[in-house]
Amino acid sequence: MIKNLFIFRAYGGWDFLFLVRFLYPKFFIGKHLKERRIDNKMVEGTVKFFNRVRNYGFINGDDGKTYFVHGTGLKEGVSIDEGDKVSFKAVEGEKGPKAEDVEKLEEKKEKKEE
Repeated sequence: MIKNLFIFRAYGGWDFLFLVRFLYPKFFIGKHLKERRIDNKMVEGTVKFFNRVRNYGFINGDDGKTYFVHGTGLKEGVSIDEGDKVSFKAVEGEKGPKAEDVEKLEEKKEKKEE
């Protein structure tokens, strides 16, 4: 910490940090900017697992890949369970394929009680 403070003061303070940020922007890019779309079309798949307590799960895509899904990747008002058919946009996240804008394709048909 003291060494970093010395470098900060020795090279001109805030002006130096601005210069470093301008010359090396890849070190200052936010995580959301590192994600990139794999394909612009919607991908369909089946929910393999989803934990509502931890708010994450996995989707088996029809293209053969397994996608990570977080609760923030679900569209507003959508909740998913195992076995649901869903469509989503595929994104390459930091750790692999990720699903965003997830929505259900069809509602589960509940069994009628007699």
